[in-house]
Amino acid sequence: MITKNHLRSHFFIFLANTIVGITYLLAKEVIPNNISAEAFFFLRILGATILFWSIYVFKKEKIDKRDYLRIFFCGLLGVTISKLAFFKGLEHTSPIDSSIISTLTPVAILFFSYFLLKEKMGILKILGIILGFGGTIVLILFGDHESAGSASIYGNLLTLLKVLSYAAYIILAKPLMQKYHHITVISWVFLVALITSIPFSYSFVLKTDLTLITPFALFVILYVTVGSTFLVYLFNLYSLKHLPASIIGSYIYLQPVVTYIAIEIYEAFTHSPKYTEDLSPLKIISCIMIFVGIFLVSKKKKKAKIID
Repeated sequence: MITKNHLRSHFFIFLANTIVGITYLLAKEVIPNNISAEAFFFLRILGATILFWSIYVFKKEKIDKRDYLRIFFCGLLGVTISKLAFFKGLEHTSPIDSSIISTLTPVAILFFSYFLLKEKMGILKILGIILGFGGTIVLILFGDHESAGSASIYGNLLTLLKVLSYAAYIILAKPLMQKYHHITVISWVFLVALITSIPFSYSFVLKTDLTLITPFALFVILYVTVGSTFLVYLFNLYSLKHLPASIIGSYIYLQPVVTYIAIEIYEAFTHSPKYTEDLSPLKIISCIMIFVGIFLVSKKKKKAKIID
């Protein structure tokens, strides 16, 4: 039976992936013309940390000392490396390539689960990993040669680093999420990220030319910080309470579609096809390979029926 909570969850997870899909275009528009990737990265973490801790202070859940090391690596991998790689990758590649490669996350999580957690995999999941990573390799190595747009091997490799580091974070954070409230974990993870991000970003923040921070650039910074970080996390958290993780994961297919639609609308107003030039038959093929890979790794094995 479909309840209001289920319908609301589907709406929230749809909205979350729509917000993320638009983020690729918006962030690309201001990096690096209005703000450097490193400065944007720091402001995003700073803003999100303040927002998460504004909720956490009312919970006051204590962390065991033995879990601090795991939290440190979660913050380093899941936010500092992942978010910095995302912004730097987007600076050097197209929003279309970035959104497509980012959908590889479920495949990367299963890949790390196999090697780190020794989880068993069937033939379909192994084939899904091969297809997913195969499609990504094709996109990284040949995608920039098939279009006249802004894609590059360097930017795509950084985006892949973002995916791998975030997938490793998911594996590390799973025991913490089972032990503590989600807000507790994410608040501490972002606090660690805020501290570890300083060496990578402080000089860029100091060099930021405030005269280049236009109203549009400020809107994008707020959108990414509040929308695609804080609200998206809360939307996902709510949906996880009422929907299976496999259904929530399937919504990641939506992100490249939203990115492309946002680009089409944007270019219709600006009359500048600088991003749609990044599309090519090879990229569509690689996208299909990744999507099929995600489908296979997300497919649950049917339980055998018991006949009396």
